[in-house]
Amino acid sequence: MTPQPSYALYSAIAGSGYQYAQANPHARKSKASEAVQSVTLPPKVDLCPYLTPVEDQGNTNSCTANAIAGPMNICSKST
Repeated sequence: MTPQPSYALYSAIAGSGYQYAQANPHARKSKASEAVQSVTLPPKVDLCPYLTPVEDQGNTNSCTANAIAGPMNICSKST
């Protein structure tokens, strides 16, 4: 069974006064430096060696904590 989107949440946000900001036409345009422009990146990068094992969160509702801790672990292992 696939979860249905919460339209109540969408309508609550839509009716709250939030709206998209318009781009500033006077904003300064930036360009990448020569050093960055000359670098060729690979089409794929395998991050598996940096990942932690998959964990079963059970009924702890710790998905947000795992989502935050995962990238932090990758950063700490890659340096």
